[in-house]
Amino acid sequence: LEGSIWEQCSLPIHLGGLGIRKVSDVATPAYLSSVCATSRGVQAMVSAEIFDEPNHDFNSAKQRWIEIAGPNVQLPINSSSQKEWDLPLCKKKLDLLLASATSDKDKARLLAVSTKNASDWLHAFPIPSLGLKLDNNSLKIACAVRLGANICQHHNCIRCGKEVDPTGTHGLSCERSAGRHPRHNRVNYIIKRALGVVNFNARLEPENLSSAADAQGLVPDGVTMQTYRNGKPLIWDFTCHDTLAHTYVNTYKWSSKKAGRVAEEAEKDKVDKYKSMTNEFYMVPICVETLGVWGPAGYKFIKELGRMTCEKTMEKRSTSFIMQSISMEVQRSNVACITATVDSPKLL
Repeated sequence: LEGSIWEQCSLPIHLGGLGIRKVSDVATPAYLSSVCATSRGVQAMVSAEIFDEPNHDFNSAKQRWIEIAGPNVQLPINSSSQKEWDLPLCKKKLDLLLASATSDKDKARLLAVSTKNASDWLHAFPIPSLGLKLDNNSLKIACAVRLGANICQHHNCIRCGKEVDPTGTHGLSCERSAGRHPRHNRVNYIIKRALGVVNFNARLEPENLSSAADAQGLVPDGVTMQTYRNGKPLIWDFTCHDTLAHTYVNTYKWSSKKAGRVAEEAEKDKVDKYKSMTNEFYMVPICVETLGVWGPAGYKFIKELGRMTCEKTMEKRSTSFIMQSISMEVQRSNVACITATVDSPKLL
C-alpha cells in the first residue's frame, strides 16, 4: 500500500477508506478537542490569571488545522468533538485524491466508494451463519477493488478471452461473468425474506402475471401476494451494474462525473421495461452498483422496508441489516467474478 492507495486506506470508512487512521492525521484533531473539552475543568482548578495565559501549543495546533483544512472552512461549532475537528481534514484529503486521480476510472471509483451506504459491507458483524463474513482471500480482493490496488498479473480472461489489467476489474463487467447469477438469486431471496417479516408473502420470478399485450414474456424478479400500495401488489426487479465498466466510465462518462448515475439510469430502464404492467402492479426497480452505490428508487424501497420491519420487530437497525446483507452479497459476487477470469491462483 503506497502513495494514493495508502492515503485512501487511511480515510474513514464512510469517506471511502478502510478506517486505518494515521496517528499524524488524528493527532491535531485529538489534541484540539481534548483541550476544548477539558477547559472547564482546568478553569475550576487554577486561578484566573493562570487560565488566561496564552496557550501557544493550542494556538499553533489550531493554525495548523486551518492551514490543512483551508481558510474557508469554519471552526467546529462543538469544539469538544474530535469528529468535528477531524471531518474537514478527511474531506480535504478525499478532495485531493479526486483532484490527483490519474484516470476517469480512478475518479469513478473514489466517487462511488465515498457515497452513502457504499461501505455497508464493512460495517456488518462478521457472522458466518448469516452470510456476513468474507474469507481472507475474498476480503483481500474486495479491499483491493475498493482501493484500486493491483490484484493480479496481466492475463487474458479464460471466459471471454479479453485482456485483464492488474486491477482485475474486467471480471465485474465480463459478458460471461461467473458471479452474476448467484448474486441475483441471493439478493432477491434477501428481499423476499424481508418482505415476509412484515407479512408480505412473495413469489420469485413469476410468469404470466399480466394479460396486457406488451407485458407478454416479462418476468419480474418477484411479486407479493398481497396488495402493497395503491391497491396493487408489488413487483420488483433487481440488477447490478458495474461502476467501472468501460462504457460507463469512458463512453457515457456517467460514473466519473456523478456517483450513482449508473444505478439511476439502470432503474429508469427497468421502469420503461415494465411500464405496461404498472396499471396492475406497483413497480419498484432496484439497482446496486458493483462498488456499492444505490439507485434512488431501490434505496427508498429498502428504507421503507426497513422502517416497516422496525415497527414489526422493534429493531432500530433493521434497515442497516438489510442493506448490509445485500452489500455483502454484492462484494461476494465481485470476488467470484474477478477470480473466475484466471485459470490459476498463482496469477492473483
